[in-house]
Amino acid sequence: MIIKALLDVSIEGLGKLHKTSIFPCQIFQMMKGINREPGDPNYDLFRLALRSTATRLYPNYANVDWSGNVGYDINDPKTYFSTINKTVA
Repeated sequence: MIIKALLDVSIEGLGKLHKTSIFPCQIFQMMKGINREPGDPNYDLFRLALRSTATRLYPNYANVDWSGNVGYDINDPKTYFSTINKTVA
């Protein structure tokens, strides 16, 4: 419900002139079996994200199934896909 509300507001725009907001920077994560194909449980949100992109150029998209994300385990938060890289010393 939160993602839907965020996308709806993004599509609507801000204020009387319905301007495109620059914050927050939205990143929509796509994943097979979650939201990428018709029949996936959150496919409606993917379609809404596409509509938002067509209207406001947001959100950006992240492919969770990318080969560089090998080892992702939905049950282990330490492996979750991140859109911000951190350097470990």
